Amino acid sequence: MSKRLNRMCSLVAPVTLLLAVAIGPVSASSKAYDKICMPSNSPELPPRVYPIPLVRKTFDQIVEATSRVNKRRRQYAMLQPKGKNYRYVQEILLGLQLDALGDETLAEVLPAIDIALDTIQDSFAYSGITFTTVPILHMTSVGCDSLAVLSKFDNREIHVLFGPLNDFSIANVARFSSSVYKIPIVTPAGFAHQLKDKYEYEMLTRVFLTYSDLAWVINATLRQFGWTPESLTPIGIYGARNQRSLSSGGHNPLLGVFQMQSLQNFLVKEGFKMFQVVTEEYEQAVEQYLKRLPKNVRISILCADPTSVRYIMLKAHELGFTNGEYVFISVDLFGPEKRMKRPWYQEDSSREENERAREAYRSLMVISLRRVESEAYRLFSDNVRARALRDYNTEYNVPVVPVTVGLFHDSVKLYTIALDDALSSGVKIDDGVNITRLMRSRTFEGITGIIRIDSNGDRNADYSLLDLDPTSNTFEPVADYFAINYSIRMIPGKTIDWANQKNLPPPGVPVCGFDGNKCHHSHVLVVIASGTALFAIFLIVGISLGVYFYRRAELQAISWIIDWSDLEFPNKNVPPSDVKPSVDETDPRKLTDHSCCTESALPPDVTSPAVDTAAPLGTPPPTDVHFFINNETSPSKPRRRSFFTGKSISLSSGGGHNSTEKRKSAIKFSTKTHFEPMVQLEREHYQEQQQLAAEPTDEPSMMHPSAVKRFQQRWARRSRITEDSPTFANEASGTASAPMLMYRGGARTQTENMYVKNPSFDYSSVVSKHRPFGGRRKTDYGEFDPSMLFENTTGRRKKDSQASGFSTEMLMSLYAAKFQGTCAMYKGSKVYLKPARRQHRIESNKETAVEVNKIKDLNNDHICRLIGVCLEPSRQYFVMEYCPKGSLYDFLKNERFTMDWLFKLSLMQDICRGMTYLHQLLVPHGYLKSSNCLLDSRFAVKLTDFGLPRIRGANAQKFEFGTAPYYYNLLWTAPELLPTKDGEVPAANFKGDVYAYAIICQELIYRKGPFYIEEENQPPAATIIAAVEERQMPSYRPVLQVQEEGSEAVIQMIRRAWDDDPNKRPDFRAIGKIVGSDSSENLIDNLVERMQNITTNLEQMVDKRTEQYMDEKKRAEDLLYSMLPKAVASQLIKKHTVEAESFEMVTIYFSDIVGFTALSAGSTPMEV
Repeated sequence: MSKRLNRMCSLVAPVTLLLAVAIGPVSASSKAYDKICMPSNSPELPPRVYPIPLVRKTFDQIVEATSRVNKRRRQYAMLQPKGKNYRYVQEILLGLQLDALGDETLAEVLPAIDIALDTIQDSFAYSGITFTTVPILHMTSVGCDSLAVLSKFDNREIHVLFGPLNDFSIANVARFSSSVYKIPIVTPAGFAHQLKDKYEYEMLTRVFLTYSDLAWVINATLRQFGWTPESLTPIGIYGARNQRSLSSGGHNPLLGVFQMQSLQNFLVKEGFKMFQVVTEEYEQAVEQYLKRLPKNVRISILCADPTSVRYIMLKAHELGFTNGEYVFISVDLFGPEKRMKRPWYQEDSSREENERAREAYRSLMVISLRRVESEAYRLFSDNVRARALRDYNTEYNVPVVPVTVGLFHDSVKLYTIALDDALSSGVKIDDGVNITRLMRSRTFEGITGIIRIDSNGDRNADYSLLDLDPTSNTFEPVADYFAINYSIRMIPGKTIDWANQKNLPPPGVPVCGFDGNKCHHSHVLVVIASGTALFAIFLIVGISLGVYFYRRAELQAISWIIDWSDLEFPNKNVPPSDVKPSVDETDPRKLTDHSCCTESALPPDVTSPAVDTAAPLGTPPPTDVHFFINNETSPSKPRRRSFFTGKSISLSSGGGHNSTEKRKSAIKFSTKTHFEPMVQLEREHYQEQQQLAAEPTDEPSMMHPSAVKRFQQRWARRSRITEDSPTFANEASGTASAPMLMYRGGARTQTENMYVKNPSFDYSSVVSKHRPFGGRRKTDYGEFDPSMLFENTTGRRKKDSQASGFSTEMLMSLYAAKFQGTCAMYKGSKVYLKPARRQHRIESNKETAVEVNKIKDLNNDHICRLIGVCLEPSRQYFVMEYCPKGSLYDFLKNERFTMDWLFKLSLMQDICRGMTYLHQLLVPHGYLKSSNCLLDSRFAVKLTDFGLPRIRGANAQKFEFGTAPYYYNLLWTAPELLPTKDGEVPAANFKGDVYAYAIICQELIYRKGPFYIEEENQPPAATIIAAVEERQMPSYRPVLQVQEEGSEAVIQMIRRAWDDDPNKRPDFRAIGKIVGSDSSENLIDNLVERMQNITTNLEQMVDKRTEQYMDEKKRAEDLLYSMLPKAVASQLIKKHTVEAESFEMVTIYFSDIVGFTALSAGSTPMEV
């Protein structure tokens, strides 16, 4: 086909040249065309859409209207001032060849050219120059149309030609212009692949698109969906030449032929196997082509007009090839927007046929020109429609003019830009070669968008991939192709409907091949090979399992033992080696979480009003408990005073003198020291608090600078008292006889600072580096105020001395700090070390190994994994999985985190799943409480502190009966499991875990500590335990009401779970069904809402930052303009080099102030 087209063009060329030379000059009227060429009326040719007399009459009317517009433009130019190019040229002749009737006619395009010329004529470069448009008739006859243009070329009646839209006419005219006339040709057509050769078509510039682009567009599409170029990956091409539309002219009749020529070259070059069919009519060979698809191809490219494509897709649907195993790709670059949206719909077809076509089009993707809608183009369309009606008596029937009309406007703009550069450089208007070269490698903004002309004189256009949206039944863009880097980019939020179950692109080659040979094997060979393979596998597996279990039996006894030297401490936070605490591991005030390893973790506030215990505020930890803050010592460092940063709690009204006596009597030291000064100092400090408590204050939580100073002085005196004491405690870990500072049950090395943390305050900024007391740091509200460290939790206003009091909550923090674990690295992973709290050495016997391996083998997402145990006499630790978010107890106390109902339900569900797993193994927890529920990095709950009775040992060291920790520890304990008066503790059971789970759920809902009672004052723990033990009617339980966003079913479940009768309590399977069903309903909506909020906040932040950046940029530019001349500043802003300027005459002005030297000598610098 391509050879025949080239031969046709080559035969027409010399004939038209001889005729043009022979005829000589002719006028622009339609009668002159009879002298040049008369179109044939042969019955062998397709019938014409419009008769020739009507075409000529319409053309004469257009010529007359054009003359009026040219006359008006010439008169306007005479009144204009003369521009810079007027001395080079006074009149520019613009030729335009289009049809007189049909689509994209002269009357429709001329208004767009007039708009462009009006703008250009008002510019300084072309002011005063006359632009004359010369219409040239196109009659859909290649020979006659070519001769019409050649006559204009030969008589030098035009300087440039815009159009035509027929590729054969373009080929003839461009060949003659390149070889003889040297007149530029700019057209929004010429899509044929042969026109890319600019050696033969040197004067041609194409501003729309070229079928050569199909090569990289199809290449990007195939690679995007995994259809890589292989010799075994065939690509089907179906091309149809629509003979019935040849008479309409333009490019539509042969678009399939031109598309196939470009694709054939690409597929052969890339190594694809082609399966192609070319027919004269779209009905021919369609069924034969489709029936050969199963054995030949899976991806088909349809090079045909939309009518042919619809017929092919209906046939494919009829034969069952639209099931998602086949993909059809159509190229439709010129369709109107209405047709591109619903190409499957045809008004004159039945409803059933349109429905079948819609279903068939699910397997079709369309490659189209990328459309960029803009308000400027809509205004341009309105202006073109108005001018067409006013000047050419033509009415548009569409609201937006076709893109081809806009491209003629941009073609005129491109030519005038290149002509301006040519005239400025001394090139004459008749030098079409240099003007054409200046149009290449140029980018400018036209009315249709950004126009990029490459070095070959062709436009680099962008394209889109369209797919049928099953919801709206319209074709929508799902990907964009960008010619600047020949790439494809999927549009976010858009997906392709592949019409198969997996919704994935089908493979280019079937798994078993097109003929199924890949899946056909000899049955005998399959049986022999399978039998041999299975025997070999069973033999290898048997031997491997035997070796594995033999070695496992040998190593099982010691695999759980971890050597201390295998642990690495990156931050040198090595735990003490001789600490032997004497508290029960069930103490709720210990840090069972991993707060030592994370800055965000906070120790539990066990003495806050919400969880008050039996002891009055001010009660220290139990007696005979030693606290050490063991930091790494550095002998070379100078001695520094200890200081305190944090916020304190004022003494309650019930503390009184008894609280002071208890506090003094509860402090003990592990070695002898001077204790009398400490008691005296404490007594003085307490009296000072009582005196200042009654004084009024105007600021509830702000510290006066004098108070800060007195605070520092008191701590300095305390530090000096202790440091001057003749005797210090000796700490044996790390250094020998290291002097220790003992204060209030705490110890530290003499050369290190001691930090006393408050459980309800974030100390991440304090722990990160040492900062003097009162030092300011930046916050979101400006400078940091030291008074922010103090908070009035009781609602009363404090004096400065009250705010600086050393409260019981701080003592509890020190008490808890003793038992928080340490983080370390073990075999490249971060682990958590928790003290085993044993008084005697752990024996590594068979019974212990069985017990540890039983816990190690637990595998559940909500069980904290035990990695091993350190058995060194001085370092007995559990090595456990690291959970960076700390315990649930601490998380609930941290008011910085907000929790909605769904988040609370998810935590309840995590605990329930972990307990369900334990109970399935017939293992009760026994110590279930919020402090034993850890949170990992994903805020998933993991249970810990269960099992291992041999390693943990018997709870020999109990809290003294009647103390605050004793009762507080029992708040999660079921009534039937409370210790008897004889001190006996009943064995743990499953129903007791259910009761503890209910208490945790209530604690999680209210976030006010365990067993929260909604009263004016929270009862002490001793009172709560006594009421629970009495089993009153109704049962004494914490407050529990249905929350605003809560669930009635969950509330009822909690009430049944803490019933006095264990038999009435549900098991965790039943609990999981209630909690799970309630949490799964709105989880997705909640997550989507959170993501939308985050996206909105990010967009606002980006807008704010952008606005700030633009303001700063404007201020910087204004400053630069105020300092330098505007021309110099503009060059610097554009990052250009400022060249020196030369002036023939300049004036230099000198001035001076008489006596300025004397005045300056007698004045200060500020006065000068």
